[in-house]
Amino acid sequence: MRKLYNYITIDQKKEVLKELQNSLSQLNDELEKNAHLFSPIVREILLDTKDRWRFEIEWLEEDIKKHIRTEKLE
Repeated sequence: MRKLYNYITIDQKKEVLKELQNSLSQLNDELEKNAHLFSPIVREILLDTKDRWRFEIEWLEEDIKKHIRTEKLE
């Protein structure tokens, strides 16, 4: 997915970041409320998804910060 980020603007990256954060929040809520209802394999997939989204969020935040620092230097 990060290859896609090379082709979008910083504003689009910020929007993607917001959407990912919202989705992560919803996933966290769902896991907190209903984790016991999921089979072990589904729970594992959801937890893996949660980890991947966290990584993407961290990567996007760093990329946005890097862009801001670069703008200040120019």
